[in-house]
Parts: sequence; C-alpha cells; structure tokens
Amino acid sequence: MIRLLMFAAVLIVALFGVGMAWLGNDTSSEVTEPSIPEVTTPIRNSFAGEEEEFLRVRTLAPEDEVDFDEPSEVAQLRRELDRANQELARLSRPLNEHILSSQVNAEIFEGESLVTGGYQRPDGLYELTFLTPRSLMLENDSQAIEVESQIVSINPGFVQAHGLQTLATNARNTLQHAEAWQSEDVAATIASVPSSMRSENVFVQRSVVLPSKPFSVEMGDPFGQFYKLDATVDISSTGSYLIQSRIERTGE
Repeated sequence: MIRLLMFAAVLIVALFGVGMAWLGNDTSSEVTEPSIPEVTTPIRNSFAGEEEEFLRVRTLAPEDEVDFDEPSEVAQLRRELDRANQELARLSRPLNEHILSSQVNAEIFEGESLVTGGYQRPDGLYELTFLTPRSLMLENDSQAIEVESQIVSINPGFVQAHGLQTLATNARNTLQHAEAWQSEDVAATIASVPSSMRSENVFVQRSVVLPSKPFSVEMGDPFGQFYKLDATVDISSTGSYLIQSRIERTGE
C-alpha cells in the first residue's frame, strides 16, 4: 500500500513537470506589437502650399520682391535711399552739363495758370512755360485733369513792354521761380506775340492725365537744343491744383 502511494506521488510530480514544460514552450498567447503601415506620401507634399507661395514671392517684379535676408523696414529704406540718390543725380546735372532748368512745387486755383521758366536761352530769347490745368470727368466717371502747356520764347523788348521783368532771369537754374496768373492774362500775353513769330516762338500741347500721374512735354529744334517738361498735377481736398514741374533745356 505504501509503495502504491509513493508511485502515485511520483507520477503526479512527473505529470506536473511535463505540464510546466509544455506551457513554457507554448507561443500561442504571446503579445505581438501592431505593424506600422508604410508611409507612401512624401513628406514635402504636406508643405506644397508653402512651396507654391515661396515660388510666387520670388517671381514678383524686382521692385516688389521680398528680400529674405533683411527686415522689410531695411529693404524699404534702401529703396528710398536709391530714389533719393537718383533725384540728387538728376538735380545735380545742371552743375555738370550745359543745362538750363527750372523746378517748381506750387499750388494754384481754378482759373489760374502757373508761369515758370524765365531763363535766357543761348540765342538771347527768354523762355516762359505756362501751365493751365482744368478739371474734367472721363466717360467712366473717373476724375481727370486737362493740362494746357504753352512754351513761349520772347525777346528782351517784349519782356520790357509787357512787364515780365519779374520772371525774366539771368540765372541758368532756378528753384521756385514762378508766378500764378489769371488764365485770361496768359491768353492776352500770348496773343500779343506777333503772328509772324508765333509759329516758331509759341508751342502748345494739351495733355489729359489722371491726378498725380506724371506727364511730359518734349520738343527739339534744328540747332540741337532740346526742351523737356516733366510734371504732375494733383487736386487737393479743397479743389486747388498741386503742381510739381521740372523744365530742362539742353544744348548750346
């Protein structure tokens, strides 16, 4: 009986060992990590919008192009400095070349004309420029300005006879040398130029421009002299005309 009990005990221990071994080798209950799906879309596509914007900025016109190497305030200052240097070079031209010039910033009112120039040309004639603006509306209801530019060349006798001594000057280059005349006085003065001289001594051009937009008047002669007027005319909040003009005459 004792042997039978000992045999049963040995059998139970053996079976327990086999069961533990079997459990140690069983992999059916192992915890596996979930598989990570493969990324097939390139990462750069997620920035496509930024890429397109970058390309758009870099293909802007040179004057509008964004400088990514310096702050926008510095870039703006550089552009303003470039413009100032260009203006300085233009204003200093009469000091280096044979140029007669007249530059004016002025305000006149409806019915008035700006009279400027007055320098004496190499041929002895004095040259005056009359600018007469008139407000008008275009067909699309846009505000516009018609500017009548009259360039008149007169001899010293005409200057004395018609009281133009305040405008006639021996200075080759002038700043703010101008007067505001009533338009009817301009018409009377030009009408008094002898008809025989009018074709050669009076030049008239009418320009229709938008407020503050630049326009030019140019003319030359067989003797190599060249006249150019660059101007802008704007309308103030009170209805007056703000004129910026520069006249240059080159050639000897």
